[in-house]
Amino acid sequence: MDPFTIFLIVIITVITLLLVVTGIQVIFILRELSKTLSRLNQTIDTTHNLVQKISNPLSNMNSVTTGVKAGLQIADHIVTWARQRHQSSDTNAQT
Repeated sequence: MDPFTIFLIVIITVITLLLVVTGIQVIFILRELSKTLSRLNQTIDTTHNLVQKISNPLSNMNSVTTGVKAGLQIADHIVTWARQRHQSSDTNAQT
C-alpha cells in the first residue's frame, strides 16, 4: 500500500470518529434542551394558572364595584326625580 493511502484512511477514520462523537454529544444536548424547555413550559403554565387565580377575583370585585356605582347612580336619579316631582307638586299647590 502506498503511504499516502494509509494516511488518507487514518485521517478519514479519525474524522469519522470525531463526527460520530460530536453527533452523540449533540443528541445529548438536544435531549437536555428538550427537558429544560419542558420544565420551563410547566413553570410558565403554573405561573399563568396562579395569575388567573389572582386576577379572576379581582375582576369579579371590579364587576361588583361597577354594579354598585351603577346602582348608586340610578338611586341618585330616582331621588332627583322624586325631589323635582315633590317641588313641582308644592309649586302647584301654592298657586
